[in-house]
Amino acid sequence: CDGIGPGVSDPFTELPNLGGHWRASPWFGFVNTSFSPWVFHLQHQWLFHVFRPAEREIFFYDLASTDWWFTSEQLYPNLFSFDRGRWIFYFFETATPRKFVELETGEFFSLP
Repeated sequence: CDGIGPGVSDPFTELPNLGGHWRASPWFGFVNTSFSPWVFHLQHQWLFHVFRPAEREIFFYDLASTDWWFTSEQLYPNLFSFDRGRWIFYFFETATPRKFVELETGEFFSLP
């Protein structure tokens, strides 16, 4: 599975297992699905995900920031932050802290 397609019940557990429940998403990066619906992402760390297959959309609860995000394969690294009530952009490969920019205001910020 190269991405989120129709009929996919979970966009991560249906990816090929690389060993130890690690999976490589071409659009989201490496995740460990041992505790799905919780996934461990190399940069975002612990995320709880709710996938809406008909809409091909994902809601994430980011444990480190305690924020809910909305995105999709077509939108990421753009995320809608429910805490901010705005769209944010995640700078790939940033971690501890992760770097973002709020798209409406241009404000740069970091999250653990």
